Amino acid sequence: MPIRDWKAALNCFSILFGDRIASLLKRKIKPFTQNYLQVRAEYRVHRKKTVVLNNICRVSCLPSFASFLQALNQRSQTIKKFTFLLLVAVLVGFVSLAYAQETISPEDASRFIGQQKTVCGMVASTHFAAKSRKQPTFINLGRPYPNQVFTVLIWGSDRSKFETPPEMLYSEREICVTGMIQSYNGRPEIFVKEPAQIKVR
Repeated sequence: MPIRDWKAALNCFSILFGDRIASLLKRKIKPFTQNYLQVRAEYRVHRKKTVVLNNICRVSCLPSFASFLQALNQRSQTIKKFTFLLLVAVLVGFVSLAYAQETISPEDASRFIGQQKTVCGMVASTHFAAKSRKQPTFINLGRPYPNQVFTVLIWGSDRSKFETPPEMLYSEREICVTGMIQSYNGRPEIFVKEPAQIKVR
């Protein structure tokens, strides 16, 4: 009930029951009236502060928050890109490590007789024995014949599979050859039947 209604009610009490009763009632009501006025004043101040804060946030807080969200999104994108690049780098590292573990040098080939391996090295000499039996082509790695470290052997029946004669195609080039490592006169070698077995590095 508004304050003016309370005052009107007290006047009615004064008329009906006398000033003494009205005065007593007024003393009882006054503390509640004061509390009401104090609470109402505090509410108005609080409301003004709220309006001011809302206006300030509308001008500064919201743009700042939007900028924060944008920066956070950009940072998230950067983290995603960094994570992707890191995964790619790790994957490449694992592939390189696996490849390095699968490939061996001509000098180490003798330790893997009877195993399927990839031997990589520089071609030191080549020779096509056209007048020999089965017309073999020799591709020697590490050192030239007769001190070769490792030999790639291609029989004459498989030469037609190469567009360019092997002794010319791989001369003085670094190659990797894959196949079963065998031993001939104490030296390791691989028989090549398909061009896909030899890769130029």
